[in-house]
Amino acid sequence: MLSKSIQLSKQLTISPQPTKSELDKLAKSGFKSVVNLCTKKELGQTMTPEEEGKFVQELGMEYMHFPISIARLKLNQTAEFFESFNSLPKPVYIHCRIGQRCVLFGLIIYARKRGLNFDATIDLSEKLGIALEIPSMRSFIKQCLGESEAKAA
Repeated sequence: MLSKSIQLSKQLTISPQPTKSELDKLAKSGFKSVVNLCTKKELGQTMTPEEEGKFVQELGMEYMHFPISIARLKLNQTAEFFESFNSLPKPVYIHCRIGQRCVLFGLIIYARKRGLNFDATIDLSEKLGIALEIPSMRSFIKQCLGESEAKAA
């Protein structure tokens, strides 16, 4: 879970659910795209994905809604996500409600772009103060980076 935004690179920031005011600040600070990983009827959202998409576009940024669930992560989702993500104008702001999903996908994007292995990715998350609280998150990162459980051990 994230308590604040974390800039992983000049092109990528991850965050828990932003407010309208925060989205406005993102547009003014030069962000070109916003990615929302929340599911449609998730509790605690400040806006529905549709409302957020409209607002983000009114601010002049691209919007991508890619709903995912930590409990139902599938590797084939990552291929679709990365293909869509790569076509977005940068810098990109990725968020979900409390920060778990954006941490997961943000770390994988960062690791892939820099050729990091699993251990280096975990070291990075720890240096940034990012807790990977759900064991399946570590396993998913291993799979996405092409490392089997035996290889990563």
